[in-house]
Order: sequence, then C-alpha cells, then structure tokens
Amino acid sequence: MSGTATYHLPGSVILAPSDEGFVAYDTERRRLHRLNPTAGLLAELCDGSRTVGDLGTQLSPLVGTAWPRRRHWLDEAVENGLLATTREGPAPTAAELVRLAHRLQQRDEVLGAYICQRRATEIAPDHARHWLRLGELAHITGRRQRPETPISGISTRIRTTPRSLTWSRR
Repeated sequence: MSGTATYHLPGSVILAPSDEGFVAYDTERRRLHRLNPTAGLLAELCDGSRTVGDLGTQLSPLVGTAWPRRRHWLDEAVENGLLATTREGPAPTAAELVRLAHRLQQRDEVLGAYICQRRATEIAPDHARHWLRLGELAHITGRRQRPETPISGISTRIRTTPRSLTWSRR
C-alpha cells in the first residue's frame, strides 16, 4: 500500500482487550485473532483517518526502528481480514451479535461468544438480558472481574416496582 492509504477495522471485526494484549473476532469469517499490545494499539489507531505515514509518525516513539516490520503487519492484517482499506457493509447489530454469541457458545467457542456478547452489550446497554448473558460468558471465560467489561463505565442501580425490575443508568 502507498503512504497515503488508510486502514480501518471492518464492521465485522470486534476488538477487545485481553491479558496478552487484544483479541479480535471476525464475525463474518468466524476467526479469532490474538494480538500483542503493539498490534492491538496499531489496530485501534486504524480508524480510517490516519495514513500509513501518520501511523509511522505516531508509533515511532514506541517502536523506534521496528516500524518497517510493523508496517508490513498492516498488509498481512488486510490479507487476513483483520483490517481493510475500503469501506464495506455495516457492522452487525446488537441482535445479530447476540444470536451469533449463542451459536458460538453452543459450538464451545466461548471466547468468540464473549467478544460478540460484549459488543452487543456496548451497542444496546439498556437490555438487561444482554448483561445477563455477558455475565454468564464472562464467568465461563474467567473475565468476571476484569475492568475492560462494559459495566465498568456504567453506574447502574436497580429500582423495584410491584411487578418488575427496571434498570437505569446514572
């Protein structure tokens, strides 16, 4: 790619932090990518607004003379579907992600299910069932008390009414 090319995560790729750096789940290809911290940062910076030259400038204090190897990673990421250079279809909806998470869990692909459910909960935080499923999957994957779960940024309280429970955000 030329120095003026821009990269971005396709709508089908969901990026989530992990102990080792990041994981990215491609909902179209049903592929899980494990990224080291530098690759995860690079993927986060690929939002379509930065050229390859911009990325090199921003990352050079961190990677120093290793930028050419990181630059090569961009092309590999495009070949593997992790990054794209052209805009594609829309990202999956929360409902689509919840259905996919359920199918993945049935196939015992719980990390992919967790990532999809986490993104669905970020998209539609007012759905209590999304939070319930996220909690179940977080427990199964050992991510129950991790600060990167969407709940860490939301102050939630429960109000009880005679017939129902309702959630509200402060």
